[in-house]
Amino acid sequence: LINRAISSPNQPNLLLYGAIGNHSYSCFFDILCKQYPSLKLQTIDYGSFTYKRFHWYYEFTFIEIQKKNRDIFWSHLLEIVSTPSTSGHKRMVIFKDTHKMMDHFQDKMRVVLEKYSWFNTFVVFSVNITSLSDAFRSRFLNIRFPIKDKDHTVDVIPSDIICNDIMKMYDH
Repeated sequence: LINRAISSPNQPNLLLYGAIGNHSYSCFFDILCKQYPSLKLQTIDYGSFTYKRFHWYYEFTFIEIQKKNRDIFWSHLLEIVSTPSTSGHKRMVIFKDTHKMMDHFQDKMRVVLEKYSWFNTFVVFSVNITSLSDAFRSRFLNIRFPIKDKDHTVDVIPSDIICNDIMKMYDH
């Protein structure tokens, strides 16, 4: 499902969630690296927060965004998403640990999602989907990741286990 969404010419915004211990980020990043083998992330230190970047890929962690650096982060984010990507790819903006995102920030993010989705695909990771407002969640294709079962053997690839579990959810 994620592979189809990423490779689609009309990429949807994605909300990947599940309880603590799910493998949504590693599964997503594995799929992305298979499609784009040259993807090498570089850590950018912006002073009061850091983020990871590749030409058309930006990854932010909301644990680092506090009240003191919120305005700096917001202006930098708007600078990134408001311009078209020069790499030929639609820019992908990743937000991790969004269960820490406050309500007023979700409202501002909704406006950004609606206004700049033409140039960007937004991907949000959360371990607590109920901390995100219904209005915010409605802007995404929501995909739930279950916690990995303990009966799987070590020699199985984690992304295969997750994909099988997703397929079981859709079959039932």
